[in-house]
Amino acid sequence: MAKTSWKSIFISSLGNILGWFDYAIFGAFSTIIAKNFFPDGVEGYFAQFCTYAVFAVGFIGRPIGGAVFGHIGDVHGRKKVLFASILLMAASTAVIGMLPTYSGIGVLSPVMLVLMRLCQGLAIGGEYTGSMVYAVEQADKSRRGLSGSFSEVGCILGTLLGGQLTVIALTSAIGREALEAWGWRIPFLTGVLIAIYAFHVKKNIQEPPTTQPNKSADTIPLVMAFRSYWPQLLAAFFSTVFSGMSFYIVLVFLPNHMFSHDSLSGANMAFIFSAITNTIMLIFVSLFGHISDKIGRKPIMLAGIIGVMLVCYPMMELSKGGFGYLYLAFQAMFGISLAAFYGPRSAFMSEAFPRQIRVTAVSLVVGLSQAIFGGNTPFIATYILSTTGNISYVAIMLISACLLAILGVCKLGALGAKPLAKT
Repeated sequence: MAKTSWKSIFISSLGNILGWFDYAIFGAFSTIIAKNFFPDGVEGYFAQFCTYAVFAVGFIGRPIGGAVFGHIGDVHGRKKVLFASILLMAASTAVIGMLPTYSGIGVLSPVMLVLMRLCQGLAIGGEYTGSMVYAVEQADKSRRGLSGSFSEVGCILGTLLGGQLTVIALTSAIGREALEAWGWRIPFLTGVLIAIYAFHVKKNIQEPPTTQPNKSADTIPLVMAFRSYWPQLLAAFFSTVFSGMSFYIVLVFLPNHMFSHDSLSGANMAFIFSAITNTIMLIFVSLFGHISDKIGRKPIMLAGIIGVMLVCYPMMELSKGGFGYLYLAFQAMFGISLAAFYGPRSAFMSEAFPRQIRVTAVSLVVGLSQAIFGGNTPFIATYILSTTGNISYVAIMLISACLLAILGVCKLGALGAKPLAKT
């Protein structure tokens, strides 16, 4: 195979950073969005329910976007997927930043918000998994784990910038009152600039040498995937269940819980700790991807899942007493464990499907998993906390998802991964 194209991998990963920045700022500002897009009487837990429901709408769009953009990628080429999905993400995010609030146009405001959030979901359903597959296919056989990890680096860095650092910076610069009134619009309006980058992607990246467009394909990739590779689809689906749940508990649910129910200093500390966790993941994810090229994907991913299982319950217990440094230590271990799963994941999943259906299959699996388990997690976690008053039940939910993920990883590994060079 041709030499690994690090330039193309870097450009596609940068697109992933920008896409996830756009996607993450909605989660980070969910509490503030509730105050602007729902009636004045909607507050407390119910306000969070409303906003998390809108947050989850984006995830409903992900499997649909995965099927649509996956088909484009498998039939017309990976490059078109990256361009179109980044452009859609940029446009829908910029529109959110310009939407009138509930006080201005009434119920039409949350309706438009839902539509734009759905467009964001459609976009990320193609862009995220499209970049996962693209990065793996650009690498030679000995570097697929490392190369594929850069798509996860883009996701984590984009989430770090949009989900934590933006909130911290804007709160410090303009204060909470101004942030809630108008400051929250600033990061959304950057979508206009990101649209310009989409054209840079279109011009400067190339199709992987062994994956040229397949316009003469005699079978629809989605049909082929379900007809011939449903065991791999099911196993891959199970394997990625816990990851979205873990990600959104630590990076959306916990910070917003503190933002709504604690002092400003406590809320800022929650976002700072989440930013630290994201940074730790950023440091370790490519290391684990590289190690998986040496010793295999499955043992690294299983170690990550088990690590999350062991850490999540004491982490939740410690959060009851406030966000202290012992809590931070457990959250750091949580981040390292997640990095062990995410590092090899792009290569692990891409290698499980042949080229003709690869983007469709990976997009569908990740999109469905996130739609069912990831996007609903902040909503479900808030419901559990509001009805039981005990945040440890959220940990029990996550442990159950980890057990399902272990089953999926073991099954997909047993089915055998098809070498990319032979497909």
